[in-house]
Amino acid sequence: FFQAEDGIRDFCLSRGLGDVYKRQIDNEAKISWKKSNNLSSEMTEKNFQTQIDTEGERAKLREHTQFKDRQFLDQSSQLNQSIQKESQKIEERLALLKKDMKRLEDLKQQRLEMQRDQLRQIEETKENMNKINKM
Repeated sequence: FFQAEDGIRDFCLSRGLGDVYKRQIDNEAKISWKKSNNLSSEMTEKNFQTQIDTEGERAKLREHTQFKDRQFLDQSSQLNQSIQKESQKIEERLALLKKDMKRLEDLKQQRLEMQRDQLRQIEETKENMNKINKM
């Protein structure tokens, strides 16, 4: 958008990347022109100081980024350790559940065998009763 004097903003179409590149070329030309015309020592000193400040800011940013990276790695490591501990607990619980399931299956088999035995005994008793009644 373009801000007019009356405060009304008008829509302004993007001029594309070509203008950006043209501006970069223009800036480079201005810089080389200034250098070739021997700027005053005050201006050169100011540019030098700005460059030093920028490098200092970059160094601070690098340090901060490295600090954040270390923090992230520490947190990731702690999280991985927590996940491993929880996984181990889950595996132990699963092993206990498997043992319980095996015990239940064994009990079920025993009960079925007992019921079969009882049915056989009942059948035998019925047969014996029928034999006695026939006599």
